[in-house]
Amino acid sequence: MKQSIEKLGVGTATAKRMDSIVRVAQCKYHFASIYELHKTNQILVAGFTNLADALREMTWTINDSIADLTTSVGETGLMLNKSMSMIQSQIGHIADDFTKEVSEREKRENKALEMLDNIQRNRRPPL
Repeated sequence: MKQSIEKLGVGTATAKRMDSIVRVAQCKYHFASIYELHKTNQILVAGFTNLADALREMTWTINDSIADLTTSVGETGLMLNKSMSMIQSQIGHIADDFTKEVSEREKRENKALEMLDNIQRNRRPPL
């Protein structure tokens, strides 16, 4: 344990010596500019890492949005197909009703023509 404490003391002394050397060096222009460049490079690396993360997240968001849009368009297409089927069915019913009405009208017109023909030729209907 005594050796550990001695090593700790040596480490502390070394750290104090390094601090004083760094302070003296930071007063010199060339060292200070190199230090600032290293610091700037670290900031840039961190910034580009954050930018890469942001781009990656943006890509995921765009992909999710496209998937949601695809699903929405698919659902809208299905709803449109259902609506078209219902419309076609309704048109079929309307066409059937119209055909029946035309047929009945045609029968009434033929009967009216027959009656007019009978009147014109002085025919009496059988009793």
